[in-house]
Amino acid sequence: MLYFKQNESIKDSDVPSAAALGVFDGVHIGHAEVLRRAASFENNGLIPAVFTFTTESIPQKHGQNYNFIITNERKLEYLHSAGIKRILCADYDEVCGLDAERFVCSILLKKLNVKQVICGEEFHFGKGALCSVDDLRKLGVKYGFGVTAVSPVVLDGKTVSSTLIKQYLCEGKIENANKLLGRLYTINSEIVYGNQIGRTIQFPTINQNFTKGQIIPRFGVYASKTVIDNKTYTSVTNIGVKPTVTDNNIPLAETHILDFSGDLYGRTAQVSLTEFVRGETHFDSIGQLKNAILQDVAQVRRLGSISD
Repeated sequence: MLYFKQNESIKDSDVPSAAALGVFDGVHIGHAEVLRRAASFENNGLIPAVFTFTTESIPQKHGQNYNFIITNERKLEYLHSAGIKRILCADYDEVCGLDAERFVCSILLKKLNVKQVICGEEFHFGKGALCSVDDLRKLGVKYGFGVTAVSPVVLDGKTVSSTLIKQYLCEGKIENANKLLGRLYTINSEIVYGNQIGRTIQFPTINQNFTKGQIIPRFGVYASKTVIDNKTYTSVTNIGVKPTVTDNNIPLAETHILDFSGDLYGRTAQVSLTEFVRGETHFDSIGQLKNAILQDVAQVRRLGSISD
């Protein structure tokens, strides 16, 4: 994969590309169809490419503060896995002021050497996102590239979108979100030190932070799967602020890995949420918290045996 930023030069731009355009937040099953169409043009001698924004650089979308599903690092990994071999990832403020024609000339033609552009039917671009797919087609005729508009993916009667996935995450409907993502929602970040209360009640946990601006699933307890050294363990993950043991208001993911012991600090863990168990609760004592965790672990073990 060739990945470069807006202010960098691309060395093989003489090789034309088929470029998919979009934010690709979540890289969900709707995005997968756009990426598949881009990758299919490799049979015609075009390099599958993507133009996207650096996730964390987007301040707003549709007039509201922008909160994202996955970090830019994860997004790039998923794009690569989808067969994309050239990615131009620009910071939002580097491109947002370009009108439609300047965007086409300076980004799509000069940087990516496009011969084919692929996007969703509702794609908008140019300063203020004022231009539509029809405008892109007109510019394609003028500058010699084709445009493929991909219809939205509809699942269970609903159009797949990042907005809907975010709604499901905020509601704790993790199974619905996973279905639209086409994979399990995964927290993939470095393990950090917590207050180590879990160790004192025989439930040691690993702690992972969310990135600023990232959508955080509904506070509560989830059945999860944790991958360590390519081995998958059943686990229980609490997302929230741990109201029983701390006044800290910064949410994190705290995961107890069943049938595992070892020091994982400083390593990166992949914790995937599979089912919502209960909402976050403030307990009057550590003893009540321990009893609740015992029940959570028992329920997650039952869920694990059912899925097996």
